Amino acid sequence: MATDTHAKKGQIPQPPSSLLPRLREALLARLWYLHAPTQLTITLPPPLALQALQTAARPSTERLHLRNVFAGGRRYYLQTQSAGFLMTTNAKESWRYAHRTSTVTIMSGVFKSDRDLTQITLRSRMKLTYLLDVLWLPTFVASLLVMTPWPPVIVVALIVTLYGLSWLGHRYHATLEAYEMLYFVEKTFEDFLPPLAPQIEQTGAHVVYDLQRDFASAWETFYQQVVQPTTDERGDPPDV
Repeated sequence: MATDTHAKKGQIPQPPSSLLPRLREALLARLWYLHAPTQLTITLPPPLALQALQTAARPSTERLHLRNVFAGGRRYYLQTQSAGFLMTTNAKESWRYAHRTSTVTIMSGVFKSDRDLTQITLRSRMKLTYLLDVLWLPTFVASLLVMTPWPPVIVVALIVTLYGLSWLGHRYHATLEAYEMLYFVEKTFEDFLPPLAPQIEQTGAHVVYDLQRDFASAWETFYQQVVQPTTDERGDPPDV
């Protein structure tokens, strides 16, 4: 299984400042990585979080709330790293008995602890051999097209289309695998999410009205007890 440099070092990739590294990162984000870094905050320390993932990756009747993540015979495989983990997944091949699909996506998870909370940064990429698999079939067909007597413009357009469709098909498949693993991680830690802060209800109109009514009542009481007796003692004419 391929390793991930950022997962080993426990670092989140930062956007480079110079033009060439920025261009390289943009190409990697388009061609290799499958989604932007996703962060999840849980209340487990990293060792217990890894243990929870390893336990959840084993199907069991004691964990029926995770049954959806194993639909279609899907399985999940973890490899621990110094500051996180790597995860892959595959599923049964419905048209072949006792065969499973090949691994096409690698997800890296990096832990970052802060007091009682742990932040997990998840990012998925294509497996390198699967990325190179984009090229072989279009290259083979392109070698046949260049021998045809068709106009060069049509040949070039067909070759570009073949490479584009091959890349889109591979990327779509790998992206589906990535989101299957994201769903698995979220389901595993759904009972270990920090409690949400209390939120103000979207009913502000009656609050303003109650405050105005309380102020008017308090002012009327204050006027009758303090202001009006003082005015009567001075002999000021009463209000009409």
